[in-house]
Amino acid sequence: MGFGGGNTGSLPDHDHDPLVSNDGGTLNANATSFNLSSGSLLYSDGSNVQELAVGSASDELRVSAGNVPEWYTPGAATSTWTELANVTNGVVQNLESGTFSHYDQLQVWCWRENNTSSSTGFIFNSTGAGGQYSSHYFTDFTSDEDYATVGAVIINGSYNTQNQWFIKMDIINLAGEEKLCTWNAVLGNGAGNQNLGTSFGTAKTTFTTDITSIQCTGDSGAVSNQKAGSRMIVLGASP
Repeated sequence: MGFGGGNTGSLPDHDHDPLVSNDGGTLNANATSFNLSSGSLLYSDGSNVQELAVGSASDELRVSAGNVPEWYTPGAATSTWTELANVTNGVVQNLESGTFSHYDQLQVWCWRENNTSSSTGFIFNSTGAGGQYSSHYFTDFTSDEDYATVGAVIINGSYNTQNQWFIKMDIINLAGEEKLCTWNAVLGNGAGNQNLGTSFGTAKTTFTTDITSIQCTGDSGAVSNQKAGSRMIVLGASP
């Protein structure tokens, strides 16, 4: 490609400007040749054009500590919580999550008010039966507490009340393994007793079936009607 001028004088800057005579014209895609590796990118280091070879599959482009572009492999994604249920009673009715997929970790957030005097708790996959309840800081439902069953956690002991409870429960729900539940609970107002055992606790069961639904329960272990405004939120995550 020609340049203006004779055989003397300095070579002018070359821009490939199509509006400038003898400046080489535009560079055409798929026709201009470079001595570069496939997938390479070009960048300036402030003085010269540099080549950045293509990275590996799934790599991402970022700015290095030296303020130039580089490829890097991002770390594994961290666990995120997925909302599995968000149920609010419009009338007096059972408070149930419905069925959801398996997650290794579950969180239950519950604001509930019994329609009749009853203890407060949860059953998994509709398995509860009998008068299961606990007011201990730790209990193994396989052998401890009155008429305990392996698929239920009752956090309010025998302190029957119609008043509102605020509850947060964490559940380790590993497939094929026993379940571990921890909770914090606060009695809202009005009549009813609350001691340390009903305020927080930990319970282990031999219930090895994947927990895929959660329901509120009372002394009988059956699903309990809850007043309008009672609410349950269930979140799930897997590492």
